[in-house]
Amino acid sequence: MGIIFDTKKYDKSISAEVIEIIDNFFDSLQLDKQTDPTVKEIPYGELHSVIDTSKRYTYTGSVTIPPCA
Repeated sequence: MGIIFDTKKYDKSISAEVIEIIDNFFDSLQLDKQTDPTVKEIPYGELHSVIDTSKRYTYTGSVTIPPCA
């Protein structure tokens, strides 16, 4: 699953609680404390709970997954 959102220009309907969850998610990755942006684990827990799955894009396959188109 890919999640696309802006970390600076929040939608006005986003609550302060959701903004805090997003900020905590990025803080937990500690990307500012390392030179390699690869992390061993990605803690989606709380972030996943605030995603609006009714507004999403889906696709069947990819270049590496059948039908490879």
